[in-house]
Amino acid sequence: LGHLEWSPDPKVYKVAFVAGNENFHQGRVSFSDLIEDIKSKSITMNTLYCGSEQKPGDFDGWKTATSSVNGLF
Repeated sequence: LGHLEWSPDPKVYKVAFVAGNENFHQGRVSFSDLIEDIKSKSITMNTLYCGSEQKPGDFDGWKTATSSVNGLF
């Protein structure tokens, strides 16, 4: 999210949609850093987990990420 320009205007609706079917915790950016960046910019993050609920580690990670920023899962 750091490479995108977000309006600082609090009246602007800012939303990001994140979709995937693997573990939410992957890539170069740590989970906690991502959540703090999203919160600091007042961005709503909604997630679409396309994997199986049978993989609780993956499923729970997506659910936790979404609830951390008051998004929709």
